[in-house]
Amino acid sequence: MKKKITLAALACAAVLVVGIMAFIFWPRAQEGALGGLQVFYLNASDGRLQPVNVTIGGGSAVSQIDALVARFYNPPSALTGLWPAGMPIVGLAFYDGVAGVALPPEYRALSAVDEALFRVGLTLTLLELPFVERVLFWVAGEGEYPYLPLDEVVRSEPYWAALAARVETAYTIDNNPSISPGVMQARTLTLYFVCADGYGLITETYTDEYIDIHRLAEIMLNHLIMGPATENALRLIPPETRVRHVNAEVVGVRRSLYIDLSGDFMSRFIGTQAQARLMLQSIVNTLTLPANQRDVLNRIYEVFFLIDSQRYETFHGVANFHMYFTYDHAITLVDEVDAHYAYAVYEE
Repeated sequence: MKKKITLAALACAAVLVVGIMAFIFWPRAQEGALGGLQVFYLNASDGRLQPVNVTIGGGSAVSQIDALVARFYNPPSALTGLWPAGMPIVGLAFYDGVAGVALPPEYRALSAVDEALFRVGLTLTLLELPFVERVLFWVAGEGEYPYLPLDEVVRSEPYWAALAARVETAYTIDNNPSISPGVMQARTLTLYFVCADGYGLITETYTDEYIDIHRLAEIMLNHLIMGPATENALRLIPPETRVRHVNAEVVGVRRSLYIDLSGDFMSRFIGTQAQARLMLQSIVNTLTLPANQRDVLNRIYEVFFLIDSQRYETFHGVANFHMYFTYDHAITLVDEVDAHYAYAVYEE
């Protein structure tokens, strides 16, 4: 009997010790864990992006980014993942608020809808981390330094600012869980073309669907390249021109749009200087809005031009491409008397 009591006492003591140890060490085991984060997937039943709350462990910034990417890659059974099937990931990096995601060349083969959904979903997911301010998407093998390691890309702002990669923030994507193939937004687009008489601009309207600001800008640029629908306007952009990249960046409350066009835009243009000036103005006006209609958080304020990811000094003697352009600013000839006007940049 005494032996049974002793064994019972030892068992109770063991349970008590385990309880005390758990009480002491459980908080430490959880120390650094980050909860209340959301990972975004597609709800196929209603065609909407749906967030799921998750908790990940602590550790370095890259390890936390990796943990969220792993959750993004593996959706719960009730939802559909946005990561393209079979597409690997090249690498992850973090530096100064930028989460870098390097992707393989197969990324370029995605449809516009699949690519935008993937990018929006992963951006929204990674921005859940309190230390992430921007998400950089880098395609391995592209850019001026195609074999630059991803961590070096992230550390070199001039490199990805020159559109070797696409950078997203909370303001460059449409932070709306209803963005999906089934709930794409239809919008009437106003495009500016050069009048047939060569004096001033004329507008045409189109209706198209878009997912985010990059896709919208690409749609409008491609409409401009295809040319006007009527004989009241001129087709001046060389038809061989390709839109290589479109990237939006926010500085303070000002959103800038960088458009990277193929070299045909420069080499195959055959118009006069006056037509070149109006053509550039038509592109800028199409992509921006007047100051009195501008929502600084959701509208493009200024446009930068790049040709094959490079900033040229001038465009056919008309404008300095090292500067930005705003709605209806004066694009003047570079060789005009007052050298100040060579910068061709004015704000309303």
